[in-house]
Amino acid sequence: MATVREARTTTSTQRRNLSSTTRGATGTATVTGSGPRGEERLDRFHEGGQVSTEHDLRLRTGAVAGAGPTRTAVPDLMADWRSATLEATAHELAQQELMPELHQVLQSAARSNGGMLSPEDQASIADTFFEQNDKRVRTLARTHLGDLSKTPKHIDNTLSRVVVERRPRIQKKRDPFTPIAMNDPAARAKERVLWENPRVMVLVDLFAPCPKALVVPKKQMMFPVEADAATLTELARVAAHVSDALSDVTGAQPSGIWINPPQHLMVRQLHVHVLPQVKDYVDTGEPLLHAAANDPSVMKKADALFAKVSAALAKSLGPSS
Repeated sequence: MATVREARTTTSTQRRNLSSTTRGATGTATVTGSGPRGEERLDRFHEGGQVSTEHDLRLRTGAVAGAGPTRTAVPDLMADWRSATLEATAHELAQQELMPELHQVLQSAARSNGGMLSPEDQASIADTFFEQNDKRVRTLARTHLGDLSKTPKHIDNTLSRVVVERRPRIQKKRDPFTPIAMNDPAARAKERVLWENPRVMVLVDLFAPCPKALVVPKKQMMFPVEADAATLTELARVAAHVSDALSDVTGAQPSGIWINPPQHLMVRQLHVHVLPQVKDYVDTGEPLLHAAANDPSVMKKADALFAKVSAALAKSLGPSS
């Protein structure tokens, strides 16, 4: 959100390429992922800040509901999160199998460089290595995913382990959302709150390169497993209404709706992504806040669009409270 969150952003075309499958009410899933140690690399560049990563912009398209209060299918956030966490875990295990080869590549590069490589150079070489070996990683990940998903007990054990292992890292991240929920004037002055009630708020993702919203519980929690069923149901229902509102305003199909797995979290507070497949604000694919800094008219156009989204949400969900 509107703090120091430099984005390694993704253009519309790249988002389509990153979305190698769809996930939604149909429950379809495949193994996806990005470069190695992506979060750690970004943390080195933006210590203490927030970032938007490829994971925040990977389109996961929900199915269209045949009937009901929303045209967008209300997602099963917990089931989707469980699947995404298993996929991310399998992807990490696959990358770990190739680490000996990567170490050899890094050693060769260091010799050619005549000395130690900088952390940034190492990360860049690692990203290139895994991009070049993407097919191998995906093949290995499918095998690991099968092992992780053998039985319900295997799945539960994996999810519990990931949550326990990742919690200390995520607890050190910033929480830009709670000050907004607590009505901190300074925090709210930097944001675009589209709709809220005493439990949930809908925010513009100012660091996405295209119109995108976040649905955030006001109660502090880190993972979906910490939310009660009523909270998850409300988050999912509100997200579906946000998708409908974005469709009404932009003409887009139903949005991708998801919660990132623990491996991909860059902030401490739980939040739901709502991403329509629409044109970027500017051709360069810059995040909204950065594009608006260069051209204030970009923010004026975005504000006009989101004012319509806010009005649509008030019509479907009732006035903000």
